[in-house]
Amino acid sequence: MSASSGLRAVGRSSALLGRAAQAGKHQAQSSRSVGKLPVSPNKFVEDWATSREHLEQTYSFSGKNMTKFAVFGLGFPLFCYWGTVYDYDQADKYWGRPKKSLWGSPKEENA
Repeated sequence: MSASSGLRAVGRSSALLGRAAQAGKHQAQSSRSVGKLPVSPNKFVEDWATSREHLEQTYSFSGKNMTKFAVFGLGFPLFCYWGTVYDYDQADKYWGRPKKSLWGSPKEENA
């Protein structure tokens, strides 16, 4: 490798670094846009995002919130689980397989 080719490589890399630095400056100063379309912030989206960021200061334990937690955090998952257990029990009964022992399965009564 000759000295001139080494200098050319250094010149190319410094030119690329210079372009990258200029691009970084340009991006920081340009306005927000999507392609060539200007982007205007939506007030409702910004309000929603702000409320999400400050949820730990604004949340309160109320009866309404506890009801939502009970329904969607406990009731719905339990309903789905019991439906799955029922489906397993019905499939086992239909195909003549021994019943699986799952939480929530009705116990077989020995007559």
